[in-house]
Amino acid sequence: MAAPLVVIIYGWQASNPGHWQWWVHDELKKRGVNVSFPQLSDPFTPKKDVWMRELKAIVEPHEGPVHLVVHSLGVWVADHLINETDRPFESALLVAPPSPDMMFEDVETFFPPPQNPERWRAQVKHRQMVCGDDDLYIDIDELRKLSMNVFCSEIRVVPNGGHINIDSGFGPFPFALEFLEKTGVK
Repeated sequence: MAAPLVVIIYGWQASNPGHWQWWVHDELKKRGVNVSFPQLSDPFTPKKDVWMRELKAIVEPHEGPVHLVVHSLGVWVADHLINETDRPFESALLVAPPSPDMMFEDVETFFPPPQNPERWRAQVKHRQMVCGDDDLYIDIDELRKLSMNVFCSEIRVVPNGGHINIDSGFGPFPFALEFLEKTGVK
């Protein structure tokens, strides 16, 4: 079997250098892990069909386990991906999803997301949500409901974690590496 592949998916406007997703990417590269952090087309006005085509071209041909590490809008991108491919995923780390009702013009093609718990249970072996208790883009009660009712995942709430991004003080994010190690990425 092929080595595991970690695919990092950013959200709206991408993840700038210094963001925890870049830190995870660089740490995995240092360890010799097969990691892909695709710079998806037009992150300021992304189109779902384009991003799905780009992501499927990465995950579908891979013969080994695939792990997803996603942030913000990337959570809903992963939700579409899980629903549009029959490929199984070893794990998904779902960090700081915005409310699925928070649609605005730049990202409208991703909404409404599928939110199909049967697909998450059937296609993703390990699921973990991480969120701040004070995220500006969603309240904690909605996060808990999404974790339980959509992603069927455990939830880790970070006190004063905000949107788990640079503005919230997250460059290094060791929890992401710990989760990946626990789910088979060495």
